[in-house]
Amino acid sequence: MEEKFEKLRMLLNDHLIKGGIFIDKIKWNKVWSCMDVLEDAQLAIESYFEEYPKFLSDGVRYLLLYGLLQGFFLQQDALNNLHLALFGEMIDWKKDYPSLYEIRELRNDAIGHPTSRGKDESFHFISRISLSKDSFNLTSYFAKEEKLEDRFKSKDINLIEIKDKQREAVGIILDKVIGLLEEKIRGHKMKFKGKKLMDIFEREDCDYYIEKLFEALYSNDEGKQKQAEIAFKRLMEILEGIKVEINKRYPFLEFKPGLKSVIDDIDYVFSKIGKFLEEGKLYGSKDAEIFIENFEKRFEELREMMKEIDDEFREVE
Repeated sequence: MEEKFEKLRMLLNDHLIKGGIFIDKIKWNKVWSCMDVLEDAQLAIESYFEEYPKFLSDGVRYLLLYGLLQGFFLQQDALNNLHLALFGEMIDWKKDYPSLYEIRELRNDAIGHPTSRGKDESFHFISRISLSKDSFNLTSYFAKEEKLEDRFKSKDINLIEIKDKQREAVGIILDKVIGLLEEKIRGHKMKFKGKKLMDIFEREDCDYYIEKLFEALYSNDEGKQKQAEIAFKRLMEILEGIKVEINKRYPFLEFKPGLKSVIDDIDYVFSKIGKFLEEGKLYGSKDAEIFIENFEKRFEELREMMKEIDDEFREVE
């Protein structure tokens, strides 16, 4: 179960999933509240069976049982609300997960509304003498049953069986949630199958264009200044094409802070270089030299990141 929780958290932090949720702050906080309760309830359930003391008063036994049954219920509610937040659908416990529905009904009978269920249709109480770590007896009176023998019912509840049913069914639902998120990510990546970002670099000699900027920095020759302007324009077109393709792959770029930082830096220094060219002040400018050197360095970082992006999106092939 712990591995499933960890994997789910990892998927929820994927830029595609995280970005789609984060734009709705209510949904975002709901998702992470659900994740915390899912894990906290699991911790409480396990602790009940692992740390149950040998010598307890009846009052403490009741308190621990109340907490255990509520833990089952809370975990189910967290899972249902997580499913609703992610996929817009509630879980139909009775239809799709009858074992969990039975646990919910048991909780409602035993500790949820035992003194009046269904507008006085039934009443329930836990037999004090039956209380133990692994079981208890629930006695019920069904007021509207016609036959007298159907009105009183006594049922022994095996808590270990309930724990196992909960764990199994919750695990199945978690696997389905994980599968749906993985398929969403995979489907997004499949859109770019066979389309490499590095193809943009391979089609263009970007190093040549950067070289032309340096040449104009060190020579006031009119031809070299003109070549620098042409090179700058072509680099701008290449950059815009790269950003378009990156945004297609990462529609929520703010959740890729390293990549966003490099792109923002490139945009900034490139605009400064453009200003020097526009004003005819590129030649001999120490400031322009620093900006071009910085641009070359950050541009190379972007190139390496694009290789990594291509590798990431090639994983689905």
